[in-house]
Amino acid sequence: MFVRVLVGLAGGLFLLSALGGIAAGMLNQPKPAWFFVMFEVVGLPAGVFAVLFAMGRVRGSPSMTLACIAGTILVVAALGGLAIQWNVAGIPLLIPETARVGIALVFGFCSLYVALGSDSAVRRVFIYGVALAVAFAVLSAGGWWGLRPGGPVHALPGFLVTLVATALYLVLTAALAASVHLIVRAFTMSRRR
Repeated sequence: MFVRVLVGLAGGLFLLSALGGIAAGMLNQPKPAWFFVMFEVVGLPAGVFAVLFAMGRVRGSPSMTLACIAGTILVVAALGGLAIQWNVAGIPLLIPETARVGIALVFGFCSLYVALGSDSAVRRVFIYGVALAVAFAVLSAGGWWGLRPGGPVHALPGFLVTLVATALYLVLTAALAASVHLIVRAFTMSRRR
């Protein structure tokens, strides 16, 4: 219930800000800020889905729904502000767009709360996914260090450098794919709280 109230408040606030952003973009002088308006329109469904989620009208995985809403709001905040150089209709947008990033974080934390609180199988899958993401980051850093120009791997013959780089690429690709799969799987396994 707490999550639904929080999502409803944050979603309603975002929906109102998107409608206000559309109006401000249309009133921009000397001409409407069409790219800004476009990003605001893209964000409208996220606000609508958030309000519908709070009303209990969205079916499916609740944590995946909230994660998608968070991602959409984050993209709208970043790209909408960049499209118009952080100023529309004489209104500086740094503070409102920063507030939207905060709203996206609220949705992200609600998504994690719902996913990790549903049962131990979900937590286990999520932890495996995060562990693989950490392994990916460590292997990426090690690979960058070893394969950089003048790095220790370049002391080997050329075909061995290619072999090491290819093997590292395959391991990194597998670790990243498995990590993303497990984290998404954990979010889709969650149940409504």
